[in-house]
Amino acid sequence: MADFTNIRTELQQFFPTIRADFIKKIERDFVDCADMFDTHAANICYDRRYARYCVVRGYTSYDRYAENPVRTLNVPRIEKHADEYAQAQIDAFVLKLERKLSDLDEVNVDSINLHGFEFVLSGKRGDDNVTVEQRVVFKCSSKGTPFVQWPARIYVNNKFTSEKAFKEMVAA
Repeated sequence: MADFTNIRTELQQFFPTIRADFIKKIERDFVDCADMFDTHAANICYDRRYARYCVVRGYTSYDRYAENPVRTLNVPRIEKHADEYAQAQIDAFVLKLERKLSDLDEVNVDSINLHGFEFVLSGKRGDDNVTVEQRVVFKCSSKGTPFVQWPARIYVNNKFTSEKAFKEMVAA
């Protein structure tokens, strides 16, 4: 069974990028939804931006006792949640990798491209060489919730193999 501690360490290089993407997303949505914070209309829930407004509202603060209260971004709250979010995404991905590649004898990180948000893992299973090309894609759901996708391409002896075929090969 492969040891994934070195992979967890290598993937920590993506932490600042995932964190920055999360912060940028919240800031962008705050600017886009700024006019909704001043609206007390009943039809606000029918606005196409309402889901993003609900996400961003949790990262804002205002002085309700001020004469003209203005909502502002609560930067410490955003940064705290961005740290937790980035670490949770990396931890979840390492667990996914462990499930996917746990039957390999050894797993190594061959290369990491932080600018292209991709990396290459290699390993061996018996006489077979296994290579996994992995990408990191930051996306948002239709409800405005940010998430990270980790699409992969698996090659066994330099031949593309679907994840289903790889699992069947491992199970055999």
